[in-house]
Amino acid sequence: MIGVDIVDLRAIQWPSASHRDRYVKKVFSPKEIASLDQQILDRNLAIWIGWAIKESVYKLEFRTQAKRYFRPKKLEILSINSASRFVVLSQQTGQIYQGQVLKHPDYVLAIASSNLPHIKLEVFSIPEVNSSVATRDFTLKALRERWGARLSTIAWRPFPIGYLSSTKQRCSNFSSQQTIPLSTSHHGRWACYAFYQAPIKQLQP
Repeated sequence: MIGVDIVDLRAIQWPSASHRDRYVKKVFSPKEIASLDQQILDRNLAIWIGWAIKESVYKLEFRTQAKRYFRPKKLEILSINSASRFVVLSQQTGQIYQGQVLKHPDYVLAIASSNLPHIKLEVFSIPEVNSSVATRDFTLKALRERWGARLSTIAWRPFPIGYLSSTKQRCSNFSSQQTIPLSTSHHGRWACYAFYQAPIKQLQP
């Protein structure tokens, strides 16, 4: 399973410091924000890295537990190290989740997964109008181009959210299907998709 979240840093402006502080209290415990501040000197960057981590873990947990809820303080960031690897405890389920943060001057991105070496990630820019549709269309187009003629159809299954149902035609009267874990995210001018590379090899001749 996999969860990913991206935050466009240039799309966010706080009306005031008090607005920011109220937001922080709703999302993070004092212990969490203190831990983030130790690793990230910029308080605004620390906040959005923490948010991306919690969102990515929420998406991963939703896929594994099939329960839609998002209570940020119930996802406790236990640690984030100098290599931007993080560990999160879900107080809802008692599960421990791991992942990694990627930092860019324009955005921050968090990937929650226990199999990071097998994940393929792509970040791309999108129009800010109909961004959900643009993200979906770009992702499907990119995957069709990536896999080429090996896959005759790629369908986006509505549940669990973010999974691909892939069909490869081997001959006129035979086909095989495989569900490929996928997660997407968009915010402002940026979007991304991530999926497991390993299952794709099983579809090759």
